[in-house]
Amino acid sequence: MNDITLAMIVKNEARWLNDCLLSVQGLVNDIVIVDTGSTDNTINIARNHGARVYEHNWENDFSKARNLSLSYVQTPWVLVLDADERLSKSDHEVIRQLIQSQKADAYYLVQTTYSDKPDSIGWIPNNLEASEAQGYTGYTESSLVRLFKNDPLLKFDGVIHEHLRAQVEGKKVLVSDIRIHHYGQMVSSQVTEAKKKLYLDLGIQKCRDYPYNAHSWYELGAQYWIFGKKEESKTCLAKALSINPRHLKAHLAMALHYQENKQWKESINTYLKVMEIAPQDISPYLFLPNILADQAQFELAFHIIDLGDNIVKNHSLYESNKGTVYLKVGNYKRARDCFILACRLAPHNITAAFNLGVAYQKLGDHSQAITCFNAAIKEDSLKQNAYRLLAHSLFENAQFKQCEECLMAGLHLFPNDSVLRYQLIHLYFNTGRPIECQEQFKNFNNVNDLTEKERHTLSAMMDDMKGLTRDDKDKPCHHLGA
Repeated sequence: MNDITLAMIVKNEARWLNDCLLSVQGLVNDIVIVDTGSTDNTINIARNHGARVYEHNWENDFSKARNLSLSYVQTPWVLVLDADERLSKSDHEVIRQLIQSQKADAYYLVQTTYSDKPDSIGWIPNNLEASEAQGYTGYTESSLVRLFKNDPLLKFDGVIHEHLRAQVEGKKVLVSDIRIHHYGQMVSSQVTEAKKKLYLDLGIQKCRDYPYNAHSWYELGAQYWIFGKKEESKTCLAKALSINPRHLKAHLAMALHYQENKQWKESINTYLKVMEIAPQDISPYLFLPNILADQAQFELAFHIIDLGDNIVKNHSLYESNKGTVYLKVGNYKRARDCFILACRLAPHNITAAFNLGVAYQKLGDHSQAITCFNAAIKEDSLKQNAYRLLAHSLFENAQFKQCEECLMAGLHLFPNDSVLRYQLIHLYFNTGRPIECQEQFKNFNNVNDLTEKERHTLSAMMDDMKGLTRDDKDKPCHHLGA
């Protein structure tokens, strides 16, 4: 028999549970749910789907609750999901085939946790095609044993981030590429903070219970990172690596710490260590070429790119960062092609769109650059530079009215931006508007923010403007911006 039971533990999951259970409809033959104290509509939703619901007190131990759910399973196979997770209907047949093949006792599934926070450890820009993945800018991945035989030897360990004791018991475990779509990070800050606090407390307890378990220290380090406690995170990751110097995820997390602190040498060496431990892991290829280029190590950067081209396929962040390296060496056509591919793979990758605009601008294609910078203005972190570069391309395209509107909008948001002010002065100067030009001189803040060329041009314009009136139209023409 190949029947499957969905086994779950829940508490106050009315928001998520219905969609989760719908996602396995037609796949599982039974549903077992252990409820640990719900006060919302969770139990009614579960029973409406035909689930067998068992109520137990919460004892601050995820594994204990998981193992309780397993004790009620009556079918040969078990699928484990959380309420904020879903399966894609297109993977139902894949799961049936895995079970029918009888090749393994358990399977790793890929938990794909959607997040709009690029600073999350292991964050990957979203270019997934599944309908369940749409609308999210990125995600992180974890391989978890969630599909396995109903076997008394297969139990969960750990009060938090519980793992199945499969390999320890000598069972055959294979890897699958089936995704569990996880939405738990996309919730209100109040709910998220409460869960983060619970997970942090349980993570500390787990490290006390398993002080020589490298993965427990890694998990606690990751939890501290999520909580914004970066030094505590780094200490835990160092502890994990002292126990297991080849712990891949701990190295990757440590590399992000070094990047954030601009410890470039340490970051480079850590990514090179990851390449030694796991040559097929894509993470170093996503970040290392850009870091190396920033340190003017271009030969090594392009060597990493040559390797990455054979390992990383159809990845927006990889193409975007590769394009940035080409920008830095002045190969604007190659940069443009990389950014075009990055935008095609992930249309919401605004950074790639911004850099594509830079490449187009360097190539003199200002119409295409304008389109890119108009998109980049929507991203807060890029907005200020996008206004500057958009104004430059509008001026070069002789779209003077739109250029003025762009600069005025930018100065409304960034009134002390000397570059935008300089560009507006330059626009008025070159379109025969001396009075407006003189008014903007009065609001000018800091010439130190300008390039040497811009300071020279500004000084020349100020000299030319002395004594001029609105009727004076014959002005020398300079290029707007640097």
